[in-house]
Amino acid sequence: MISTITKKLIENIAYSDTSDFNENVESKTYNLVSLAVDDLEKIVPYITLKSCVLQPINETFNSAYIPGSNYEYFLGVPSPQLEINSLTYSNSWAKFKKKLSEAWIQSSKRLTKKREKQRKAGVYQEKNIDVGLEKYTLDNLLEDLQHSFAKFLSNTSIVYRSSNSLRIVGKDEFGANTQIVIYPTILEDSDYKFFISRKKGFDIYNFEYRAKCYNEQLTKYGANYIFLLKIFNYLFKEITKQPTNQVFIESLLYNCPKEFLKGKDVYDCFLKILNYLRVTDISDFNSVLTKGKKIFDDLTTKTYLYQYSKFLKSFDTINILIS
Repeated sequence: MISTITKKLIENIAYSDTSDFNENVESKTYNLVSLAVDDLEKIVPYITLKSCVLQPINETFNSAYIPGSNYEYFLGVPSPQLEINSLTYSNSWAKFKKKLSEAWIQSSKRLTKKREKQRKAGVYQEKNIDVGLEKYTLDNLLEDLQHSFAKFLSNTSIVYRSSNSLRIVGKDEFGANTQIVIYPTILEDSDYKFFISRKKGFDIYNFEYRAKCYNEQLTKYGANYIFLLKIFNYLFKEITKQPTNQVFIESLLYNCPKEFLKGKDVYDCFLKILNYLRVTDISDFNSVLTKGKKIFDDLTTKTYLYQYSKFLKSFDTINILIS
């Protein structure tokens, strides 16, 4: 836990240069995904390397890496058929589970007695239930991508699969403590449709406005903007013990008074921004992800109030040296 903040600490965070390492990881990631998608073309007719897009979404979007940053991407697949199949699968599976639950409640006692009789008679056997999942869905895509990634990685690398992503850990290929996270999505024009099973539908992300805001900040403040992103990324992660929400951090800096981001002394810029945030209600801050939305109304930042409050409160006990 951070107990004291000094100018040397902040400058070390801001000026640390890992660009060569980051470029190497990013290059290997793009190459791996290209090989995997090319491999999938042979079995899935509506997935092609030419049409798919690998979209950076966290520090991969703004290059404000800190130690422990993951390399996270949306893999956009432009396929209405894959979208329809995934929705159909979700609805069918939900109905199936509901019917199965109701049937189990009604017949569990009777079934238990019947199985006991069958067991004693030596004729008991389990029956497999066919749920008819013949259509190709995002879940199938996750499984096939996992196999394809494993095919092109060394034996020391591991590909973990969750309900909506693949996480690649490969010390020998990407470096120690480096993780690559890929989220398969449906790509429609510039929208990335991220499937949420509990909602039985998609959350939609578009990065064009975020890119506009990011480029605007870079043009105005140059490297200072990246330095300040890295500083707040690091402090948020150390204090909250949670992955940093990049859209939230970018939104904070975007809404701060512009003069606070200017100047050669990055520590002075940091202190001005921190002091401003400690006395400011940010509920009227605009999100950089969706034009016209506030920071606590937008898709990726609306649940971050608790972490933000924890972050600010911690400075009541942290010793901040002025110079």
